[in-house]
Amino acid sequence: MAITAMFGKSAVIPILDKFGYRATLMTNTFIIGILICSMALPAVSASIYWYMPIIAILGFFNSIQFTAMNTISIADLREYHTSSGNSLVSVNQQLAVGFGIAFGLIVLKFFQGDVKLIHNEIHNAFRYTFLVVGILTIMSGFIFRRLHFKDGDNMKSEERTV
Repeated sequence: MAITAMFGKSAVIPILDKFGYRATLMTNTFIIGILICSMALPAVSASIYWYMPIIAILGFFNSIQFTAMNTISIADLREYHTSSGNSLVSVNQQLAVGFGIAFGLIVLKFFQGDVKLIHNEIHNAFRYTFLVVGILTIMSGFIFRRLHFKDGDNMKSEERTV
């Protein structure tokens, strides 16, 4: 995941330059949601190697997501406010990750119910949790429709080099 995240960092500028922030963030969120849902597909007897390509691809798209969200959130700030804005974005991002983990645990506990460590039932609880979290991720991508298709154009690499 970390290796593919590095490739995502190098790919994000051309992607944002070509498609813009709105389309990139909406599409990328949809892809991340599909990848999370795909974690529910393997059977209980599936090899761990089935998950490795999904996790690698997820690292790539997560990297694009975090970079795009971080840069669009400070795009319109004045230069002397970017440090404070970046700190605020970082704190919000950490809170979102914490809430996401807590929500995932609540959903897992809901589907797990009173199961007494029956291997297949726990696997199904994880499957349903991945589906719920993935679907919510897909739905959350619609928040980026609020962005104007020209938002972030001032961050395009062609304009910064001129």
